[in-house]
Amino acid sequence: MTFRDDHDAALARADALEGEVERTKRERDALAAKVKELESTRPEPEKEKERIRPSGAASLLSDDPDRNDKKSTIWAFSFVGIAVVVIAVLLIPRSCQHSRDLEEWTAKSAARKAHKQRWSALVSVENCLRRIAWDSMSARRHTPDKEDPRKANIWPFTDGVVGNCRGGAASLVGDPKTAQAVKSALGKWLDVQQSLEAPTKALAAYYGNQDWKEDNFASAPERWKPVLGLMIRQVAAMATVRKDALPAIRAEVRDYLATHETTAGRDETYWRGALTLQLWEINDRAYEVAGIYAGREPDHDVAAKAIQAQVIQFLELAKQAPIEVRREIRKLDWITSQIVAGDPLTGETPLWHLANADDEWIGRGSNHIAALPPDPGKRPEDPTGD
Repeated sequence: MTFRDDHDAALARADALEGEVERTKRERDALAAKVKELESTRPEPEKEKERIRPSGAASLLSDDPDRNDKKSTIWAFSFVGIAVVVIAVLLIPRSCQHSRDLEEWTAKSAARKAHKQRWSALVSVENCLRRIAWDSMSARRHTPDKEDPRKANIWPFTDGVVGNCRGGAASLVGDPKTAQAVKSALGKWLDVQQSLEAPTKALAAYYGNQDWKEDNFASAPERWKPVLGLMIRQVAAMATVRKDALPAIRAEVRDYLATHETTAGRDETYWRGALTLQLWEINDRAYEVAGIYAGREPDHDVAAKAIQAQVIQFLELAKQAPIEVRREIRKLDWITSQIVAGDPLTGETPLWHLANADDEWIGRGSNHIAALPPDPGKRPEDPTGD
C-alpha cells in the first residue's frame, strides 16, 4: 500500500468519526428534550423537593448558611460520637479486666484477713483459759475466811477473774467454721465470765477504795457470795472447754502447721507452732495435777513430777528448731532445768511463767502465722482514673 492510499484511508476514518460525533450530539439533544418534557410533567411538590435537595458535592457547597450550619453541627456530633465509640472500644476491655483484677484482689485480701483472725483466735484460747484459772485461784486467797482482807490484792478481780483475753474465744463462737461442740463449750464459759463482771467489779471497789472501813468488813461475806458461786460454775465450764474445745482447736492448729510445712518447710513459724502444741499439753497437765483448774493452791512439786517426761521430750524436740526459736526455749531454762532434774520448783510462780511462754511465741502479739495466704499486694488501680 502506498502513502497516498494511507492518507485517503485516514481521511475516510476522520469523516466517519465526525459523523459519529454529530449523531451523538443529536441523540444527546433529543434525550435532553425528553428529560425537559418529563420535568414539566412532574408533580409540583416533587419538583420543589428536588430543588431544595442538591445532590452530590453540590449539597455540601450549598449557598444556604442555615443548611451549612446544620451540616457542620451534624458533622461535629458525628465526630464526637465516633470518638466516644473509639474510646469505649479501647477502655471497656481494660475496665472489665480491672473489675476482674479487683474482684480477685478483694477475695484474696479477705481470705488473708480471715486467716489471720482465725489463727489468732485459735492460739489465744489455751493461754486465756489458764490465765483466768490462775487469777481465779489467786482471788480465792482473799476470802474473809482466809487471809486478812486488808491485805487483799485486788488485781485478780479487776481483769483476771473476768478475763480481758476472751476476744479470741468469742471470735471462734461467732465463726461459722467452728464446730458446734466447740461453740457450745466456749459459749458456756464466756457466759460465766460475763456474769462475773458486775460482782467482781463491786468487790474490787469495796477493797480498792477501802470501803471496808465503813463497816469493818461486815459486808465482805455477802459481797463474796455471788463471786464464789460463779467461780464454782467457772470450774465446771473450764472442764467442758478442756474436754470439748481444746482437742479440736489443737487439731486445727496441727492442720495449719501441716499445710505450712508443705509450702514453707519447717521454718521458724512452723517450729514455734509445733513446740507451742507440745507446751499446751504440758501446761494443761500441770494445771490439772497442781489443782489450779479446781481453784486450789497449786502443788508445784506434784505438777513438776507429772510433766517431767513431757518436758524432757519437749526439750529434745526443740534441738531441731532454728536458733531464733531455741533462744526462746532458753528463757525457760530456770524452770525446765528444775523439772528435768526432779528438784522441787523454786522461784516466783514457776507454773504461771511456763504457761504464759506460748503467748510470746505465737500468741496475740506474734506475726508468726502458719499457712498464711500470700499478700495480694497493692489494690489494682482503675484505668479510667475513677
